[in-house]
Amino acid sequence: MKKAILLMLAMMLALTALAGCSKQEANTSSEAPTEQSAAAAETEESKIFVTLNGQKVYIGLVYADIKASLGDEIKPSEEILPCGDGGGDWKRVMHFYPGTVVTEDQNGIICEVSMNLGNEGDCETLAMGQIKLGGSVAELKKLLEGTPVMEDGWGATYKYGDAVIQFSASDEGGDELVNVSLMRASDYGF
Repeated sequence: MKKAILLMLAMMLALTALAGCSKQEANTSSEAPTEQSAAAAETEESKIFVTLNGQKVYIGLVYADIKASLGDEIKPSEEILPCGDGGGDWKRVMHFYPGTVVTEDQNGIICEVSMNLGNEGDCETLAMGQIKLGGSVAELKKLLEGTPVMEDGWGATYKYGDAVIQFSASDEGGDELVNVSLMRASDYGF
């Protein structure tokens, strides 16, 4: 189980680092993030979320708007900058909470949220507002709408607008939930 978790964490870190090194054109809007409107709360991306300390967190939210309600970070945030000169203004800032990492982009928009059983601290985060890590993969699948875009014996991937949710079990064919990740689909080619 520990090897599967470590492999998943290593893969996610590598993907984040590669995204910073890629020559893909990033959103270079210089507009400052604005408050989320009630209409924005009903986007496709908001259909998949985690609840961290009672705050609903999903792809596309402005991190600064919800930061105070997420609780205390368990260690200082980390900034990831592009490799070489290929990234323009590309940047990621990772914020660490018990069992959860919330990542914002250069515009302050949440672009990734990751819950991992191996992360530091007791996880206070719930997938889809109901399921803790260590809970049931089958129960999480019941909460998600639609058909997965990918599925295997370890877990599944669902896409909603420009957001993706990936989750995995502790063992192939197992039902213990050990990882849930929300990602901006366009960052990973979905």
